[in-house]
Amino acid sequence: MIGVEVYPLPTDAGPFLDQYRADMKKYFPNLALDTTNLYGYQKAALFVEALQHVGRDLTRESLLNAIASIKDWDPGWGLTYSYGGEGRRVMSRAARLASVQEGKWTRLGDWLELEEMARR
Repeated sequence: MIGVEVYPLPTDAGPFLDQYRADMKKYFPNLALDTTNLYGYQKAALFVEALQHVGRDLTRESLLNAIASIKDWDPGWGLTYSYGGEGRRVMSRAARLASVQEGKWTRLGDWLELEEMARR
């Protein structure tokens, strides 16, 4: 079976994923590692990044401006994200092929940037 992976596996290597696993073990030791809680963890890290951009003047507007100012943020798995303007990256624009081999999902290549198609 071949599928499309749009998020790293919780077992992938990298400092961000190592920290995710350590925090999950510390705070949620009985919760299985999966892409759902990894997604939430990454979004929380993005929120912290935005708060650091805001500084002490936290308002709704300053937070939205801070998120839009984030350029080429790297959570540590081979993709960077920008959140402002036309060039922003969203999760649905990056993917990589994977197949099931010996009962486990196995990557078939690197991340691919997908072209956004107009809706009809």
